[in-house]
Amino acid sequence: MPLPLIAEHTRRVQFGTAIAVAFARSPMILAHTRGICRRNPAGDYTGLGTQVKAHIERRFGMTWEAPAPKLREMIQALRAIWDGWAERHTTQLSGQFYQAHADDTFFQPRPD
Repeated sequence: MPLPLIAEHTRRVQFGTAIAVAFARSPMILAHTRGICRRNPAGDYTGLGTQVKAHIERRFGMTWEAPAPKLREMIQALRAIWDGWAERHTTQLSGQFYQAHADDTFFQPRPD
């Protein structure tokens, strides 16, 4: 809620939530999105948000389930994907919420 108030009173300050909605995307989509954002000097997201149940179910047409364990698994999946890119190996995810087998070694995100 404070963002509209901030916007009303400044033209010089950049602001935003910098949060990516996790549950409306797969881990691979989020990982690629961050890689693309980091190529832009102005962009990157700094955190993950779950969104609210109604939006996940009605707006995005996805299942709302066990938000804490699901977010934990999302973070583990993102780390596995980024490690796979850094170490040039196939990413394999086999969890309760996310599964993937991806030979995605061609993608090279910008180094930290």
